[in-house]
Amino acid sequence: MKKILLTTIVITIVTNLKAQTTTTNLAPKPVIVKTTDTLKKDSVSKPVTPSFSKFRLSVSGGLSFLLAKINDQVPAESKDYVRDLKSGAHFSVDASYFWREQIGLGLKYINFNSKNQDVTFFDDGFGPSLQEIRDNITTQFIGPVLYSRYYSKSRKTELVTGFGLGYLDYRNNANYAGSYVLIKGGTFGASIDFSADFCLTKKLSLGLGLGLVGGTLKKYDLQVGNMTQTVELEEGNYESLTRLDIFTGLRWKL
Repeated sequence: MKKILLTTIVITIVTNLKAQTTTTNLAPKPVIVKTTDTLKKDSVSKPVTPSFSKFRLSVSGGLSFLLAKINDQVPAESKDYVRDLKSGAHFSVDASYFWREQIGLGLKYINFNSKNQDVTFFDDGFGPSLQEIRDNITTQFIGPVLYSRYYSKSRKTELVTGFGLGYLDYRNNANYAGSYVLIKGGTFGASIDFSADFCLTKKLSLGLGLGLVGGTLKKYDLQVGNMTQTVELEEGNYESLTRLDIFTGLRWKL
């Protein structure tokens, strides 16, 4: 009896082991997932280049000061009158196109005006007498300008430098002792200016700056009544038109 029982137990154990082996062989193999780098080289974000405005329209105005000293031939009693003519006001308009962030080309127009009037002794050939004199001087510069521009890190401020060459026109509508006198001439001119533009909105900025306009008048046309003559100035007596401009204005960016 014991022998039969022992045989039964052995058969049961062998059967169970065989079943476990079969179950193990039928179990699904684990799925091997191949991991790959989901960030491809091409998908890595590149630094974005900040956009910049290509078109710039500027309107400015301010005070101006002629830099040439007063000629020694001016009578002492007239020097204060001439000194007052050495300061005035100006306004300018320019439009520019920047094909690169830091380089642009534009066209500039600058109008300067200075005037004064007084009553002084005037010698009309019959002896000195008290007469009224008036001067109304206008110079106009127009020419192409090369610009350079630099942004601050916050891009809220722009530093703009312009250098231009062009034509400088001179006119003086004067009245001496009751006689109308027109003095006019022209010469080669140059302009350079430095401006700091502070952003107000995305399209609008406020500019503050300094500028120089230079030129030398070597001859002019003098018109008195219906008579006109050309006056050639001698070297050493050329009329300097160089001045310093202090300005503020608005800039539109497109």
